[in-house]
Amino acid sequence: MSFAIAPQKKITVYLIGDSTIADKEVSAYPETGWGMPFHYFFDKKEVVEKREKNGRRTRNLIEEGRWKKEGEN
Repeated sequence: MSFAIAPQKKITVYLIGDSTIADKEVSAYPETGWGMPFHYFFDKKEVVEKREKNGRRTRNLIEEGRWKKEGEN
């Protein structure tokens, strides 16, 4: 008799906001946003996906549609 354990589906945590969650270039250090270390609080069962752009506002994220899934209109 054999048993199989179904792989667990990964959970995606979306960070949606402004440049405070963006990854900064090394040349900008020590400037960092709170989103940079966010993925360290999770293990391999979760994926952190950021929907931001450095230097932009939350309003831009909404207007530019970056909060939508890829391929979504």
